[in-house]
Amino acid sequence: MSEEEKQWLIGANGILAGSPDGSWERLGNYRYTVNQVLRDTGSTLTVATGNGLWRVPVDRSGTWVQLHDETLTEVATIVRSPVGIVAGSPYGVA
Repeated sequence: MSEEEKQWLIGANGILAGSPDGSWERLGNYRYTVNQVLRDTGSTLTVATGNGLWRVPVDRSGTWVQLHDETLTEVATIVRSPVGIVAGSPYGVA
């Protein structure tokens, strides 16, 4: 098993990467409430947070990229569809 396959991701107050028997490191300085995480590829995540929808690199580069304008907030759930990511919030579906 490769080192990347042993890596765990925990979303709570931001995203933390590590392993149960090792150390943990925050991916970026964001401490958003994380509601759901989808792994896009081996190197990126799509993250639903209380502050919107984000693309997060797992290489610990620290830069989260906002995937929408300021109108999509409080993303409660996300799902991958044939046309892209569908996001659900208390205000509707985007």
